[in-house]
Amino acid sequence: MKNMMTNDFPVFDIPEYGRDSTEWSGTIVFVGKCTMETDEKDLLQKILAAIGKDYESVQIVHVLNNQKLRLSESLDVSVDYTLFLFGLNPSSLGLQIDPRFYRCLRIGKWKIINCHTLSFLMKNRSAKKALWESMKNHLLEE
Repeated sequence: MKNMMTNDFPVFDIPEYGRDSTEWSGTIVFVGKCTMETDEKDLLQKILAAIGKDYESVQIVHVLNNQKLRLSESLDVSVDYTLFLFGLNPSSLGLQIDPRFYRCLRIGKWKIINCHTLSFLMKNRSAKKALWESMKNHLLEE
């Protein structure tokens, strides 16, 4: 897997189709853009801090607009993963799930939260509140 630095934190390329990503663990953040404005980066840092994470403890994956993959062929559903999708349609990741925002969905041991883009979250207080409630109820329960 390639790794590049963007805005002082690592952004990982999506693993090759069908390749097992055993080096991935924990929390994975999927974003629809590879560069973030400073305020988007700050918001993401706050979101991660709320669940006890930081940039060094998560993988941030850039998904190109027309890129399609099947997460179930890259990640093992029997391994605990928390997946954040910012500004992406779940179907672009091969997930046939309810695309409603800020609901924590489970597939095997995965916890998946589909979110608006970070720039939308910065401008929308009710969306931030919905994300926080979902994180509080489903990610901080342990």
